[in-house]
Amino acid sequence: KVTYQHHGAWFAEHGYVCFIIDSLQLGEIEGIHHGTHRYDMWWWNAVGYTPAGVEAWNCIRALDYLETRPEVDRERMGATGRSGGGAYSWWIAALDDRIKAVAPVAGITDLRNHVVDGVVEGHCDCMFITNSHRWDYANVAALVAPRSLLIANSDSDGIFPLDGVLRVYDKTRNIYKFYNAADKLGLQISPGPHKDTQELQMAAFKFFDRHLRSEERAIDRAATKQFQPEELKVFEQLPADQRNTIIHETFTRQFEQPRPPQLDRQWNSLRSELDDALRTRVFSYWPQQAMTTNEPPRVTFTQTHEGVRLTGYEFNVHDGLTLPLFQVELVSRQPPKSVDVELSVVDESEWQNLLAALAGNIGKSIETYQLPPADESAWKKLRERLEQRDLFFVAPRNIGPTATKPAAKPQTQLRRRYMLLGESLEGMQVWDVLRAMQTIRTIAHRADSTLHVRARGDLAAAALYASLREWRWSPANLELVSPPASHRTGAPFFHVLRYVDMPQVVALAAEEAPVKLVDVKEEDWRFAIETARNVKWKDRLTIVNEETAAAE
Repeated sequence: KVTYQHHGAWFAEHGYVCFIIDSLQLGEIEGIHHGTHRYDMWWWNAVGYTPAGVEAWNCIRALDYLETRPEVDRERMGATGRSGGGAYSWWIAALDDRIKAVAPVAGITDLRNHVVDGVVEGHCDCMFITNSHRWDYANVAALVAPRSLLIANSDSDGIFPLDGVLRVYDKTRNIYKFYNAADKLGLQISPGPHKDTQELQMAAFKFFDRHLRSEERAIDRAATKQFQPEELKVFEQLPADQRNTIIHETFTRQFEQPRPPQLDRQWNSLRSELDDALRTRVFSYWPQQAMTTNEPPRVTFTQTHEGVRLTGYEFNVHDGLTLPLFQVELVSRQPPKSVDVELSVVDESEWQNLLAALAGNIGKSIETYQLPPADESAWKKLRERLEQRDLFFVAPRNIGPTATKPAAKPQTQLRRRYMLLGESLEGMQVWDVLRAMQTIRTIAHRADSTLHVRARGDLAAAALYASLREWRWSPANLELVSPPASHRTGAPFFHVLRYVDMPQVVALAAEEAPVKLVDVKEEDWRFAIETARNVKWKDRLTIVNEETAAAE
């Protein structure tokens, strides 16, 4: 309202009715646009929330109101805005056919600019849809066709680069040609940076005259500011029932915890529903062609020390991306006797601990990983574990050798890139664990072997979800240390909280094989506990914390 009110005044002075909307974050009642960008509110991804959705809804309600005004011709309504307002102009024009002409200014570019070139880093969350269909932004532009559309931008805009804008325009032009409506599509490029210039304003004014008023008028003057900010103030006191500041809590429909099923048939129905949601909604972006691939990994090194053999593998995750997998085993153990196999899904600190354990004894082959100081006590503990089973270690993407810069800002922007592609970093780590389990099957293929999977924190959630598809190998055992009790607090898989939460997935896993939850609050897992008891597999779910361990 404050920054762009002179645009609306110009339209009003030239025969238009102009409705100017406060944006969610920059209005008198201040909400949040920067949930993932600034405040680590990654659960927005889990519930499918974006402030762009609120802005789009507000635009729809604005049109609803304008239709009630006697001076408004509902057949000649348009939208325009710059930067964030340009983005909201795109959303309302794509969503609502009542918009007959739209002139978004500096509001769109393609995923190549955002993801590859990194311009996502200059944008708040309000610019983006939750891209569950994995569209590029030319698809959004195509939804406007064949209505009148002017794409306007500066030629040196750092957050809407010209090359991406032109790619969107070229693809959109093909759609307009298909409709025989090429005359309704325009492109205005003016010199300058990301700035509200008069050249861009004038182009929008002329465009609406032509396509809404069917007039060709000379622009008599540019828009100039007429009011001071304090003159535009509405509220003396903010409404007590305002929802702007917490609208992200309620705007999207979210999964509601069901009651634990009492009967087998109730559980069977719920299980089928949850399985379908995970497959078709939550992880629909996984590479389907590799879902059942069991190609053998490439051996990168092998080294033996004090009867312990370390073998390094490199396995294909998808599309040429490879990850390392370590196998540690006792040389004296003779296959094909039944031997337990354990996969540890390691986080960054566990990866460093593993390297420290190996560094002083068997670490020569892994010097390329920048070994920390050797830890002899960790080496002894590792040897003790080998008495029970062969050990495999995998570090999913963005951990260990594939980690990006650990600072908060690069990590935030990496995760936001995934978000634009309709997925999440954490969701692709689930895929990495799944592929590691498939790869281990090609290495440790003893018929009687039992696979144990261990992980902690957010990676415990990754192991849990990956295991749902991999119990086929054998009666497995899953140990989850300090897993998030809800995706609200960790492992924010894309859209997961629209369909399911952690306790239900633990129940799904425990139906098939033993699950141990370590260092958790029992009340957080009540659904899984009661479900296991009611449908007769309570012995497959174990909870261990400090109190129970002390009692034992």
